[in-house]
Order: sequence, then C-alpha cells, then structure tokens
Amino acid sequence: MTQRSVIFTESSPNLGGQELQLLQQMHALRDAGWQVHLVAKTSSRVGDLAQEQGLGFTAAPFRNALDFVTGSRLQSLLSKLKPAAVICHSNHDANITALTLKVLRNRARLIRMRTYLPKPGNPYAYNTLYHMAFTPSEYLRGEVLKNPAIRADKVAVMYPGIDFSKLDAPVEIPTALQQWLDAHPGPVIGHGSMLRGEKGQRTILAALPEVIKRHPTVRYVMGGEGYDKPELEKMIADMGLGEHVYFTGLLNPISPLLRVSTIAVMPSLFEPLGMFQIEATAMGIPTIASNTGGIPETIEHEVTGLLAAPDDVPAWTAAILRMLDNPQQAQQWAQEGSRRLRQQFAIERNTQQLMDAILS
Repeated sequence: MTQRSVIFTESSPNLGGQELQLLQQMHALRDAGWQVHLVAKTSSRVGDLAQEQGLGFTAAPFRNALDFVTGSRLQSLLSKLKPAAVICHSNHDANITALTLKVLRNRARLIRMRTYLPKPGNPYAYNTLYHMAFTPSEYLRGEVLKNPAIRADKVAVMYPGIDFSKLDAPVEIPTALQQWLDAHPGPVIGHGSMLRGEKGQRTILAALPEVIKRHPTVRYVMGGEGYDKPELEKMIADMGLGEHVYFTGLLNPISPLLRVSTIAVMPSLFEPLGMFQIEATAMGIPTIASNTGGIPETIEHEVTGLLAAPDDVPAWTAAILRMLDNPQQAQQWAQEGSRRLRQQFAIERNTQQLMDAILS
C-alpha cells in the first residue's frame, strides 16, 4: 500500500507561532504514518528547522504569487508524492499552489490555514479554490465571515495543538540566562514572542518603572528574535532599565523561559489567538494577556488569569502589580487555566481534526 502523503507550504521567511505549529503538525502526521514534506522560502528559519528535524524539505523562492520556479518545484513534488492534500499558510504559497493544482488538474485537497487577515477574504478562493479554510479562533472566523459572500461551511476553527509533554519534560536553563538571573535575583516577568511592535514589549517596558517602585528587584525577560530589538534596546537604555531586562534570543521550546517566570505576559496590540499565554497558563504560570482578538478564548478574566486593555500602560501596570502582590490568588487562576487549556489545545485533538480535513 502506498504511504499517504501531505505537502505543507510556507512562503513567509519569519519564524513565529504559525511556523512552529506547522512543524508540530508535520511531526504529528509523520508519527501517525504519513509522509510529510515542506516547501518553504529559500533560507527561511522554518526550512532550516525542518531540515534539522529530519522532515522532508524543498526550498523555493516564492518571489510572488505567480513565481514560475516555485510553481515548477511544486509540480514536481505533486507528481512524485501524489499527496492527499496541500496545506498552505500564507498568501503567496496559497495562490501558487491553487494555480498549480488547477494547471495539473490535480485532485489533492487545498487546505488553507488562515492565521491572519490582512485584507478582506476573496469569496472565490474560499468557496472554490480551498477545500476548507481553518482559522485558529472563533474571533478570526467571524472576521472572515464578515464578507457575506463567503460560505460559512467552508471556514472552520482549528485550535492549535500543543505538545504539553514537551513543555512538561525536564529542561536545562540556558547557561547565559541562568547566570544573569543568579546575578539579578528577583521576580521574573516572562514574555515569549517575536520582537515586533505589535507584540507589546514597549507596553511592559513603559510599565516597569512603576512596578519597580513596589518590587525593586523585578526582572523582565524576553524570549524571541525580531527586527525591533535595536529600538527596544535603545528604549531600555534611555529609561535606565538595563539591570532589569534581559533578551534570551529564540527559545524552542519556550519552557526554559517559563520555568524561571514568576508571571507571564502577552501584551500584544492584536492577536488572532496567540500561543505564549496558552503555553504559560498550561504550565501553571500566572498569566496576563491583552483583551483583544482571539486571546479571550484562551483566558477568562479573574478565573484563569487577567486580561488588560492593549497598549494601556496604567492598566498593565495595575495588572502586573496585582499578580505580584497576590501570588496565592494568581496561582489559583493559573491552575484552573491549566486544567482547561490542556483539554482545549490537546495535540491529539488538533491532529485528528487535521486528518479528518485531509481525508474528507
């Protein structure tokens, strides 16, 4: 019997929650007996990780939505692997894949993972090109369906799957981080995300001076990489916060950061869902997150954590102080959140829903 196969595509060069979820789904399907293969942008971080992790990988330029070289490489893979489905994650790769499937008259299902919505959806794409489209939250599904021409039955929610066993496994704290913490003891505010403006690092930095007045040894540790790092470093220097802030760089898994965190924060200006607050709460870390986008589907205010208005420095200052001043209450919220989220975001649930979509 021929092994069933699936192709994943990703034209974004960045590495964030979307790309890490893609890799996790590839591993889950491979463990379930599928052959998996990734087509990603040349020199992309997700492509590098796929190769390091022993996953099938083909590099492609993805110069635009009609890139001939990328289309040719997709054609070769489609002919060779005869996949049951192609799972696309960004606009260029979705458009190129749809065109290639049409040219080849290939019957592979085209599944679109829509994790962001930068502009109104194209009804033809959703209704005709995609076998099914999935969003990571009810919020984002609602945003897609604001266009009444898009069929509601063609768009569904697929919550990300999280391998909690990896988060729970023993892990070593990076030596540089441990040395810094040993030299700077105190409560740790942990934040794992790309270093970009919409992720809200500036909000926490702006809140720190007031927090420090009550908790002089508090530390803010950022895990991630991104193009905003130089600006954040300048802000830290200008505010005299150098002894209170540390950058870890990219951590995958994120558990070393969570292991040292007293509380976790997700201060994004906007998130279709967000991952860090889910992982933090699931690990029993008291968590504060922005009341925006799909985040409220993951945290219930004053039940499983705290929600604060995005980019509202006084609100974030108050929320951080509330968590630090009331550790017993904060831990009770975190434990209830962990119980809920480990069911809602179980990797087994995500994998089964994905296989159902591939085979339906």
